[in-house]
Amino acid sequence: MSNLATVAQVSTALGLGEDGLDPADPTALLWLGVVSEAVRSYTGQDFTLGSTTEYLTMKGGVIVPRQFPVVSVSLVETMANDSTWTQLQFSAWRLLPSTGEIAPAPRGAGSCTWPRGQDEIRITYTHGFPEIPEGLAGVVAAGAASMYNTPAGIVSDRVGQRSATYKASDIFSPMQLLVLGSYREARTS
Repeated sequence: MSNLATVAQVSTALGLGEDGLDPADPTALLWLGVVSEAVRSYTGQDFTLGSTTEYLTMKGGVIVPRQFPVVSVSLVETMANDSTWTQLQFSAWRLLPSTGEIAPAPRGAGSCTWPRGQDEIRITYTHGFPEIPEGLAGVVAAGAASMYNTPAGIVSDRVGQRSATYKASDIFSPMQLLVLGSYREARTS
């Protein structure tokens, strides 16, 4: 998967300006990959444009795909009693763009009976951002810059009156966790 920020953004986070690091800097690229994966793991989101097929269960009258934002839905199927999949016509469901949820169509508008069992709905949809949001890219760039500046294996450091202690769990600041939390909460609440 692609990185969620660029080497130029890491360079800016390091205070070097956009041209401070070579775009192919292997250390910056390594940490961008690591931090991008940490962000994806923490939030449960891919963020980049992609297509996914998922098996879901209706909850509270809607289907909530795991990835957000939902750009489009190409297929909604339900499992019949004989374990075969039946495609629902577009008139049987509607995408709620602000939440990315899929809801049954109002009665009379192509409505049908939706299954209530575990993983009896299969959807194929496109999700993600055409461009990574600035705040998210900033969190990834700052995390990669922090790791770039932290020599591997050093737990604490002292220069004159200034000292610092590094822990792996300190990749993200409380402010960065607030930004990431908004993406995490979007799909888990």
